[in-house]
Amino acid sequence: MGEITNFSELYNSRNASRVLTDDYRKQELKASRPLFDSPLSGGKNSYSFNESFFSTLPEGIWNSINGLQEYIEGLLMERKGEAIGIEFGGPGCKLFQGFTKDLFKKTAGVTLVDKFAGERLSNHTVIEGEILKKKAYSDILKWSNGQQIDLIIERMDGALGLLPNIPTFVYRAFQRWYDLLSEGGVMFVQIPREVNEGLTQLHSYIESECPETIKIKFGGSALRLNKLAGAPMNLPNLL
Repeated sequence: MGEITNFSELYNSRNASRVLTDDYRKQELKASRPLFDSPLSGGKNSYSFNESFFSTLPEGIWNSINGLQEYIEGLLMERKGEAIGIEFGGPGCKLFQGFTKDLFKKTAGVTLVDKFAGERLSNHTVIEGEILKKKAYSDILKWSNGQQIDLIIERMDGALGLLPNIPTFVYRAFQRWYDLLSEGGVMFVQIPREVNEGLTQLHSYIESECPETIKIKFGGSALRLNKLAGAPMNLPNLL
């Protein structure tokens, strides 16, 4: 796994220090925890991550209950015991409890407030922070010891609609998450319809410029991106 050696350059190039709206903050503070701490797997209406991202998986994965788990574990099994995973926009406690034991060296969830009182794995950390602010990413890099991350998941769902300047937020956040992602890593991202045009342009760029080093698949309001060996350090500017 690679290292991120110059955080200030990485962050300043994105310049995304906008503050979350009061409405979003209030929703996160008042929301019931089950809405924001969902399981990895489950059937229909379980609000699981599998339910949200199953449509982004490669063809040939037919297990509609545990397909996401099977795919991620197959992808990261060579890194068992060394892999790092993170959820943006949620605590990630139930999410990472769903994976095979010892797959991840450490995991984390990034959320505005840590009010989840249930069980969590010993190697799991909940990082309190606003994902539009520099400090959150500084804390993430401190937590990861500068290592890039093998699994990134973001499923902020309807809360994205409460953010200021939705396309700007999503594009800049997407760039930062790509920077954090390791070679051989994968990220699953939920996207609002307001940014479909820009991400369609990104898809066209990948297909024409780097089809062998980045794989991307859309499924409804979600996408999967695999960052392979030799992938470009930066994605094109979508703003």
